[in-house]
Amino acid sequence: MIIKELFIITSFLLAECLCARILAIASHPSYSHNLFFRPIWKKLADKGHDLTVLTTDPMESTYPRIREIDLHYVYEKKSQIRSLDWKSARWLTILQTYFRMFKEVAEAELDHPEVQSLLKNKSESFDLVICELHMPVMFGFAHRFGCPLIGISSTDVLTDQHSALGNPTHPLTFTDAFMPIRDLTFPSRTDAAFWMVYNYIRSCKEDYFLLGNLVEREKMQQYFGSDVPPPLTLLRNISLVFLNTHPLFDSRPLSPKFVRIGGGIPTRYPKPLPYEMSTFLDDNPQGVIYFSLGTTIMIEQYPEHFLNVTLETFKDLPYAVLWKFDHHIPGLPKNVRIFQWVPQRDLLAHRNVKVFLTQGGVHSIEEAIHAGVPMVGIPFVSDQARNVDNAVSKGIALCLDKNTITKRTLTRAIMEVVGNKQYRERIDAISRLIRDAPMDVLEKVVWWTEFVLRNPQVGSILQNGNLDVPLYQYFFLDVLAVLVCILMGLIILTRWMIFTFLRVVRLLTSWLVKKKVE
Repeated sequence: MIIKELFIITSFLLAECLCARILAIASHPSYSHNLFFRPIWKKLADKGHDLTVLTTDPMESTYPRIREIDLHYVYEKKSQIRSLDWKSARWLTILQTYFRMFKEVAEAELDHPEVQSLLKNKSESFDLVICELHMPVMFGFAHRFGCPLIGISSTDVLTDQHSALGNPTHPLTFTDAFMPIRDLTFPSRTDAAFWMVYNYIRSCKEDYFLLGNLVEREKMQQYFGSDVPPPLTLLRNISLVFLNTHPLFDSRPLSPKFVRIGGGIPTRYPKPLPYEMSTFLDDNPQGVIYFSLGTTIMIEQYPEHFLNVTLETFKDLPYAVLWKFDHHIPGLPKNVRIFQWVPQRDLLAHRNVKVFLTQGGVHSIEEAIHAGVPMVGIPFVSDQARNVDNAVSKGIALCLDKNTITKRTLTRAIMEVVGNKQYRERIDAISRLIRDAPMDVLEKVVWWTEFVLRNPQVGSILQNGNLDVPLYQYFFLDVLAVLVCILMGLIILTRWMIFTFLRVVRLLTSWLVKKKVE
C-alpha cells in the first residue's frame, strides 16, 4: 500500500515538473483560424501547462490555466480588404493589399498595452512560444524570451516558407496555396514559372521575407531588442511546425521539423443543434442543401450576378436550403432559411444534409469529410481553389467558377452530387481512412510540444544544411548550361571538321583533275 502511494506521489511530482509556461500567438484576424486553435490550447492546459494566448477571437468563457489577451480590435484593419475591387483586381494587387493589411495588424497588436507589458517586463519568462506562421514578425517573441519556437498553421503555408525550411517547392508538382495548377497547359505553366520567380526574388533577402518585411527592421528592434535576427533567420531556427495538411490531399515531402495535424480537430461527437435549426432540418426529410461561404468571404467579393443565380437556383430545387449568411434578403424563397451563424460541424452531422455548397476553406472541407457530406465547391480566394481541386480529384466534390456560374450549371452540379451515390460512398471511404489514425490529433500535438520542451535544442539539430541553394542550382540550370555549351562545342567542332574535310577533298580533287589535264 505504501509503495502504491509513493508511486502515485512520484508520478504526480513528475507530471508537475513537466508543466510549462507557454506563450501562444494566434494573431491572424480570422475566426475560423482561431476556432481551429482553441482545442489545442485547451488540451495543453488540461495537461497542466499554463498558457498566455494572444488572440483576435477570445473564447466565450474563461478556461483554467489559460489567460487570453484580446486583440479583436484589429479586425477594423480589414477595411482595406473590403474596399478592394475584387471583380477587376489582379492577383498581385490582392496580395499586396493583404500585405499592407497585415503590416497594420502586426503593428497594432504589438502596440497593445498588455503585449507591451509582456515585452517590457524583465521578470516575465516563458518556456515555449507557439506562433501562427502567417505572421512571422511575431517569431521575435521567442528571441525576446530566449525559448524554443513552435510554428503552427491551420492551413498549408506559402512556397517561401516551405522553401526556407527545406521542403520541395517545384510549382507543378507541389503547388503554392495561392497558385493552384489546374492543368499543364502552357499558360498555366507560364503563370507558375512567374510565381516561382516572384517568390524567389522576394525571399532572397533576409529582411524581405514574406510577411516579415511588413514591420520595418527598426520597429522589430524596438519591439524585441536591437539584436533580434531577421524573420527568415528566426524561421530557420524554429524547433517544429504543426501543419494542418493530410497526406491524402497533400503529397509534398516534409522536412523532419514538420508534423502533420490534418484530418480534423477535434474529433468529438456532435452537439445538439439550436432548436430552430434542428426543427428546420428535421422537417425536411427529403433532404437539405447546406450553403456557406465561410467566415472570411464578404458580400463585396461576390460577382454581381452571383446572388441572383443562387436564389433562382434554390427556388426551383426539390430540396430545402439552409444558408449561412450575414445579410437579410427580401423575398426569400419558401424553401430557403437563412441563419447568421451555424455550428457547422454539428449541422453537417445531421442525417438530412445531402450536399455542402462551400467556398472550399480547408476547415470546411475537413468537417464535410468527417461528416461524410459530398460537396459542390465555389472557390473565391486564397487556397480555396486548390482545396476544391483536391476534393474533386478524390471524387468527393464538383467545382464551379464563381464568375461564370449559371442557374443551369449550379442546378446540374447539386443534382449530380445528390443523385449519384458514388460521391457519398467515396467520401465515406475517405472519412474512414482519415479517422483510422495511430493516435488522436490533439494527443499528437501535446506529445510533440512536450518533446520540444524536453529537447529545446532540437531546432538546431534538425537544421537542413542546404537551405540557401540558389534557384539555378536547385533546377540544375548551371549543369544544363555546361552540358549545352559542351554539346554546342561538339556540334561546332564537328561542323568545322566536316567542312574542313570537304574543303580538303575539294582541293585534292581539283589538284588531281588539274594534274590529269597536264
